[in-house]
Amino acid sequence: MNDRPKLWSSRAWLNATRMPDAPVEPPVELVELLATEQLPAAARVEMVDTQILPTIRDATIADAPTQKLPAMLSAPSHPSRVPAVAKTAATRRRAPSRRTATAATLVFIVLVNVGLQLNRRPFDVLGAAYAEAALPRIQRCESLGQRPDVLYLGSSRVMHGVSPAVVDATVEAQFQQRVVSCNAGEDDSTFEEDYYTLKRVIADGYAPKLVVEGLWDYDVDAHGSPLADSAPLPASQIQTIADATDVGALKAHFAGGIKGGLAQANFVAQKLIPMYGARVGMFRAICGSLDIGPCATATQGSVVATPLQKMVLPSDRQGWSALVGRSLATMSPTPETQYPTCGTSCRPFVIGGKQMGYLAQLVALAKAHGVRVALVETPLSRYYVSHLFFAADWQTLSTYWSEFAGQQGAAFYDESQALEYTDADFWDIHHLDADGAAKFSAWIGTTIVGGLLLGRTV
Repeated sequence: MNDRPKLWSSRAWLNATRMPDAPVEPPVELVELLATEQLPAAARVEMVDTQILPTIRDATIADAPTQKLPAMLSAPSHPSRVPAVAKTAATRRRAPSRRTATAATLVFIVLVNVGLQLNRRPFDVLGAAYAEAALPRIQRCESLGQRPDVLYLGSSRVMHGVSPAVVDATVEAQFQQRVVSCNAGEDDSTFEEDYYTLKRVIADGYAPKLVVEGLWDYDVDAHGSPLADSAPLPASQIQTIADATDVGALKAHFAGGIKGGLAQANFVAQKLIPMYGARVGMFRAICGSLDIGPCATATQGSVVATPLQKMVLPSDRQGWSALVGRSLATMSPTPETQYPTCGTSCRPFVIGGKQMGYLAQLVALAKAHGVRVALVETPLSRYYVSHLFFAADWQTLSTYWSEFAGQQGAAFYDESQALEYTDADFWDIHHLDADGAAKFSAWIGTTIVGGLLLGRTV
C-alpha cells in the first residue's frame, strides 16, 4: 500500500557512506546465493544484515582508512551541557506578531495626538471655513504680542464699525496713556457666539480689561427669520470655538434622536482627537498652494470677488474690516427711495428668544474674571429705524437694553440716533463706512475707554 522509500535504510546508509573513488562490491558467492529463489524471505533479510553489509563495511574501512566522510555528513559540535536546540532558538530572529504591530501603531497614534493637542491651534485656524471666521479672528487678537486691554465683540456692525487703531491713537493723544485693543466682532455673530468668544479668549489666557459689546436688535427679534437662536452661521462658528465640555449646553444646535446623538459624538471626537478634528488644517498645511489631485479638495481656491465684495477690505492686524467704495450720500437711487418709511405698515417688534440669557452669561463671565463690560447701541442711519420700526417699538427696545444693563451691572451707551453722523458716514442703512468707523472709534476712545477704563474724561 505504501510505496514511498524509507527515510533511512541500510541501502540509504550505504549510499551515503560510500566513497566515490573506492567502490566496494559484495562477494560474488553471496550475491549468487541471494539471487536464488531457494531461500525464504526471512533468510534473505538475515543474510543481508549479517553477511553482506558487514563484508562491505569492513572492506570499505580496510581499503580507505584515511578517507573522511564528506563535510555535509558531519554534525557540528556544541558546548558541553548546552543542548543543540538552544543555539538555534537563541539565534532565530522572529518577526513581530500582529498583536505587537497593532499595539505599536496605537501607541504611535496616541503620541501624535498628544503632541498635536499641545498646540493644535495653527491647524484649527488653517482649517477654518473662511478667513474671517470666528477662530481666525480670535487668533488675531491673541497674536498682538500682549494681552489686549479692550476687546470689541458683536456682529458686522462692530466688525466694520470699530477701528481699534483709531481708538488706541485717540486714547494716547487725549490721555497720554497707551492701550492695545482688538476687534473680534464677526458677521452675523449673536450674543451666544460672543459669549463663547469671550470664554475662549479667557481660557487661552488673554482676558481683557474691558469688553465692548455691540447690541443688535436681530438678537431679540421674536419674529426673526431665522431666529437668532437657530441661525446656522453662528451655530457653526460656536462649535469651532467651544470646548468638548460644552456639548451639553450646545444640545439645541444638534438634531434630535440618533442623528443628534451622532452629531454630538462627532463634536466631542473633533475636540478630543486632534488628528480628526484638525484634519482639514493638516491637509491644507501639507498641500500648501497646490491645487491638483487630492489637494484640489483641500485648498479654498481662487474666487473672483463681486464688485460689492471688493468694497469689503481684509481685516487689519487688530481686526477692523473697513467698508469702502460707496456711502448713502452717493447712493443711486437715493436712500429715501430705496428705504421709505414703513408708516402704518411696520411690523410690530416683539422681544423674545434666548439670546439675552447668553448676554447675561457673557456679563457674568466677564465680571468673574475682573473684566468690565460696556453695552453699546452702534450708530444707525436715520432710514434704518423709520424703514423697519414703529417709533414706539424702537424706544421700547432702547429702554429694554438700558434696564438690562443696569440689572447686570454693565455700562450702557446709546449711539443709535446720534446726530453727528450723516449719510456720508454710512455704507448702507446700518453699517458705517470707513469715515463713519473712524468717527465712531474716536468717540469710543474718548467716552468708553477713557471714561470707563481709565476713569478720565476730556
